[in-house]
Amino acid sequence: MRHFFYILIVICFISCSNKTYEQDQRFLKTYTEVLVQRFKSNDTSIANRKIDTVLLNNGFSQESFKQEFFRYMSQDPKILRTLIDSANVRAKVILQNDTTSISH
Repeated sequence: MRHFFYILIVICFISCSNKTYEQDQRFLKTYTEVLVQRFKSNDTSIANRKIDTVLLNNGFSQESFKQEFFRYMSQDPKILRTLIDSANVRAKVILQNDTTSISH
């Protein structure tokens, strides 16, 4: 019985870790796509429409994405900073690759 209890705890811990990882990756992917759209367009109204599409495609509304952002900020600002930094780097790479492919 004791071993069963330990195994159950380990399984719960792993599933929680996987859920957190998936949430982090979903937020990171969405934020990266938002940045790409923001950087690509000089017209705010066009960018905002594209961003709304990005959010919906990733399962967010503007409000739910904002709530997720504030959840990260309140729980662990270091993780939020890491996600934002990663999203910025990824967005710049995507934009650089887009520019490179156009010029060749």
